[in-house]
Amino acid sequence: MDEITLSILLLGDSSVGKTSLMIRFTDQKFEENSSATVGIEFKNKEIQINDKTINLHILDTAGQEKFRAVVTNFIRKGDGMIFTFDLSNEESFENIKTWLITADGVKEDYQRILVGNKSDLPDKKINKEKAEKLGQRYNMKYFETSAKDGKNVDVIFKEIAELILSSPKGKKIEEEVKKRNENIRIKSNESKKNKKCYCKN
Repeated sequence: MDEITLSILLLGDSSVGKTSLMIRFTDQKFEENSSATVGIEFKNKEIQINDKTINLHILDTAGQEKFRAVVTNFIRKGDGMIFTFDLSNEESFENIKTWLITADGVKEDYQRILVGNKSDLPDKKINKEKAEKLGQRYNMKYFETSAKDGKNVDVIFKEIAELILSSPKGKKIEEEVKKRNENIRIKSNESKKNKKCYCKN
């Protein structure tokens, strides 16, 4: 079976829970006091979509301004972006627009969704209607998640993967994988045919 690798970036301000979302998805656990990401951290996880094995290469990016140049370099290589804010932090929601400008400034062909994290907290500052309105404005589906209790965490990663696969770029990625693996199989068969058998009389 051909394995397809997709690069997914978590983008958003510091402390919105990007690291926690990644760890909840890949390791099925929640770390209460995770430290701020320095530069880029990443994990991989395989999922199945329509009988295809998809390897998600997930990059957790630093939210601090001083790491913006590093993050921008990885955005260029990304296939999909998960723009994340903290439902209890209005500033992190407003800054999504800045993150979109950053991503759109260096990348044209990518898929994206909007995520409001920490839905388990009681003091939400951003209601669903307001978040959905922003999502519609920038052509993004909106999801509320909780890395703590796992709400919608698997859903968002599967959603972004499906969006990529159904896009023209996704079709191109699939074709490239098939072509590469077919070339490997052809070379392997040719190698077997060219092997000589040395037998003793």
